Amino acid sequence: MNKESIKPPKKTLLTNSNEKLKEVLNLTISGGMSFFINLIFPSIHEKRLEKWRDSVYTALIELSELKDFSIESLKNNIEFITILKQCMLIASRNHQDEKLNFLKNIIINSIDSPLPIDYKLIFNRLVDELTPTHIEILKYTIDNNEVLKNTNKYEDYYKIIIQSNNRLNINRHEFLFFITELINRNLIIISKDVKEFELVKESIGRSSGIENENLPYIFVPDLGRYFMDYILYNK
Repeated sequence: MNKESIKPPKKTLLTNSNEKLKEVLNLTISGGMSFFINLIFPSIHEKRLEKWRDSVYTALIELSELKDFSIESLKNNIEFITILKQCMLIASRNHQDEKLNFLKNIIINSIDSPLPIDYKLIFNRLVDELTPTHIEILKYTIDNNEVLKNTNKYEDYYKIIIQSNNRLNINRHEFLFFITELINRNLIIISKDVKEFELVKESIGRSSGIENENLPYIFVPDLGRYFMDYILYNK
């Protein structure tokens, strides 16, 4: 018999991270809800999720050392427990690396973020609902804020975003679809004066009740900026 085959598994950081995060959750979950734990923490064979949990725990360790607090203290942080449980559940049904990274940043940033809990919960839901393409468009709208101030056509808006990110492989119809969903969530505001694509008969622009003498305009309101800052950057 191969000796290697009878060696007990080593207790690695990955194993520890799984146990520590379970520990935090077990403070608020018991009895019949144990199924919930199993749902959030699937088999060790699901390598992608295991790797993500490991990265979350490592980031928590680094933050605790930087900010000089004990991870044990997080067990008493009810707001953090809520955010953690939601992010774990969302992660368990996602495979996209971008989303998993957003969720990790949310967990880390939630600890000392000044944002109200309402915003945090809304942003969790948005990460679950939106695709990485939505978020890329929003990010590059913020990054090109100065250029877009002088933009009065959807056609120009589309070209600016596509040229800013060669990973975005979407046509004008698809761009319009993603922009509409961002507008409906008030993450981007576009005045009605921005000229529509030639391919559509009716503009999707919204003024959202905001009056502005400098028309037309395309901009990201505070809500959109808070959202991106919260999910993109691990502070």
